[in-house]
Amino acid sequence: MHNPSSAHGLLRHASNFTSRCPNRFPQGGPLSALRLRVVLSAAMLSAPLATACNQDTVSATLPVEGTPSAGPLAGNGTSPMVGMGDQTPRAADDGLWLEVTTDEYVISPGEERNVCYVQTLPSAINVDRFEYESRPGIHHLLFSRLTKPEEEGSFECNVLFKPTWMVLFGTGTTGQQLEFPAGSAQVLSEGTQVLVQLHLLNASDQDLPVSATVRMRHSEEPDPNPISMFTFGSDDINIPAGGEANTVGECKVPGDLHIAAMLPHMHYLGRSLTLELGDSSRPTAPMQEFYRRDPWNFDNQYIDRMDALIPKGTPARVTCSFRNTTAQPVTFGDSSHDEMCFLVTYIVGERIGSCTTITDPMRLQKLFEN
Repeated sequence: MHNPSSAHGLLRHASNFTSRCPNRFPQGGPLSALRLRVVLSAAMLSAPLATACNQDTVSATLPVEGTPSAGPLAGNGTSPMVGMGDQTPRAADDGLWLEVTTDEYVISPGEERNVCYVQTLPSAINVDRFEYESRPGIHHLLFSRLTKPEEEGSFECNVLFKPTWMVLFGTGTTGQQLEFPAGSAQVLSEGTQVLVQLHLLNASDQDLPVSATVRMRHSEEPDPNPISMFTFGSDDINIPAGGEANTVGECKVPGDLHIAAMLPHMHYLGRSLTLELGDSSRPTAPMQEFYRRDPWNFDNQYIDRMDALIPKGTPARVTCSFRNTTAQPVTFGDSSHDEMCFLVTYIVGERIGSCTTITDPMRLQKLFEN
């Protein structure tokens, strides 16, 4: 584990956070500086960090030898979902915060683009809370740690994902606040490169200037448990014109999962997403519903906080339901006019892979690794 940096250490490097990145973006208007700002509040000097989320946390514990219970998860009473779709970050003044603010990109009416930028962190930080305020024109945002150095600054990135991008935080069209369980954090060492990927789509009839800010709160935990991401889903999507279809992905969970939050992701044609779990000790037992997002609303994508344990070897099945209102068939792809079926989970502990059904590895390789 990396020990968290001191407040003095982060403040010592604050002047470096305002350095201007090279302008190597070929279009989209002038670029402003890439800004990373450190904010130190007086509250950090006199009180422990306060919990800024006021949403309830879904609580569901599955014993390693047990079977998932049917119906709604314990802790909520009626539904396993807890909405976090607030459009404005909390006015938090509790501790040390680091802000990552992108350049401004101008997208034309009807234009769709993928843009990225990279910056090196001048000091270590253990992040126990992320905040993001939504902006018109942002289809989704991914915030990642790079395992392979890349040139700093803004650039076109017509690729959904690379193996060297370790996702730390993600969101769709909605503002998000995500706080991890006590004693856990995203551990980022000094010199870590971070990348913000923006999928932009301008549905208006005017030029649209777009930028994004991700806020990160520093944890006071001296040796936090790491947070990583684990994904359920499938690329087997084929929705006929004017018709309906379900996409199903099945697997066995490769390791014990302590789930802290869930983020479903589909596009405009998505109707609902469910995750069902079975019992590894009783293969013939019917699966039970563990999680549901119904109805799905592309314009209100939010994170559900959870506290759930899923044992290694548990059979899992994710189902995405679609209704195609267009005159053309729709398949898997990263465009807003294509479709996806993913359930991204934040887990306490080290990364243990994924739980996805892949029907076309070459297509995914081209999409994810360009």
